[in-house]
Amino acid sequence: MALQNINPTTTLAWKKLASHFEEMDTFSLKKAFNEDPNRASHFSIAFNDLVLDFSKNRIHQKTIDLLVELLASVSCKNAQKKDTKVPSQAIEVIAPKAMYEVLLKDPSTQLVDVRTKDEFAVSHLKDAQNICVTDTDFKQKVAHLDKDKPVYVYCKKGGRSAQASKILKELGFTKIFDLQGGITNWQQQQLSTQK
Repeated sequence: MALQNINPTTTLAWKKLASHFEEMDTFSLKKAFNEDPNRASHFSIAFNDLVLDFSKNRIHQKTIDLLVELLASVSCKNAQKKDTKVPSQAIEVIAPKAMYEVLLKDPSTQLVDVRTKDEFAVSHLKDAQNICVTDTDFKQKVAHLDKDKPVYVYCKKGGRSAQASKILKELGFTKIFDLQGGITNWQQQQLSTQK
């Protein structure tokens, strides 16, 4: 089935998008990040070690909605999702500073260091619990966490936390945040740790 040849600039959706572009002239990234500390995770896509971060662009949810409307208006129905919100992913990679803001606002956040006990003893993030992903009882130990609340995981550089995130997703956790670059990146951003 061939797509219809429709000039997108002649559609009502294009006019709405053009109007939105004018509205965005006063858009402030600083204000956007203050209003949504998780902006980096909401406007990024992660695949393995590749992260495409659109959070520092002049966009917000209305921008996404209007782009989806434009796709629909030019008969790209196969590209349109029924839910026009940014798709929620169970696992999201989160930048160190964004994670720091979350932990600062809510110290009771479920934070899991998935490294070994020895690594944890050297330094770790404040209020983190140590549940080593390479231990045979990892699944039993994470069972006490609340699956309906976000869980934040980290390791040294991101490999083991990605592994832990996949396991948590398989166990039914609905919102998992994986620290980008692990505690190494956290420390490079000069964010505090404790012993």
